[in-house]
Amino acid sequence: MVFQAGDYAYALSLLKAAARLLPAQPEPLHDLAWASFSMGNVAEARPPCKARCRPAPPLTSSRRQTVPRNDGGLHQPGPTPGAARVQQVLQTNATYVPAWMAWGLIQEQQGHAKEAEQSYEKVLAAYPLFAPAVRQLFLLYARDGNNDAKAYDYEAKAAQAFPDDADLAKVVGLLEYRRKNYSKSLASLTQSARKKQNDAELFWYEGMDYYALNQNAQAKTALQQAVALKLPSADMTAEANRVSVCSSNVS
Repeated sequence: MVFQAGDYAYALSLLKAAARLLPAQPEPLHDLAWASFSMGNVAEARPPCKARCRPAPPLTSSRRQTVPRNDGGLHQPGPTPGAARVQQVLQTNATYVPAWMAWGLIQEQQGHAKEAEQSYEKVLAAYPLFAPAVRQLFLLYARDGNNDAKAYDYEAKAAQAFPDDADLAKVVGLLEYRRKNYSKSLASLTQSARKKQNDAELFWYEGMDYYALNQNAQAKTALQQAVALKLPSADMTAEANRVSVCSSNVS
């Protein structure tokens, strides 16, 4: 009842207790799996039913469906189910949230960012705390360059859910750079650079942050590294060289 009312966090705590008290019954484990999924805990949604119980029989509630057997790339972007299979599922049940998440990832891979945004928004309309959809929407809005206000709404939630995500940290850094929050941008980019050591664009923004903060020696080092790694545009390379010269003159 709590789950159907939309209080997924409270439902998850109740269903965990029920699963402990009724370990041999499939229904509590089935419901626990869906509650875990609704909170974005995709990996936790599968093991209870997979390892400990048979599939639950069909019930009247529309939410009582088979929990996905694999995460379909929901935790991080990656391999997703085939487009034809996902479309078949959605044609059968247009409210099946895992299929909308998988479809959004497929749309991203196909270069259809706006369509992917709509798919992720459908996911969050059903499960507002579903962290993988929050992450993907944040990345799409931030990369767009024209949706910074929307990106800001998801930034903190995405960063909290994925604290060690180098790609996420980089995009947070780029977004904060556009806002001229150079210290916050630099902190995120430095975190990302620990794993993304060959990302020229990342070091370009890091160098520009240092320069804005009057840390000229660090700016020069980062920008020279960005140029050495081959920046994606001639304009960025020219600006990196210009700022490097300015940093040397100031130093």
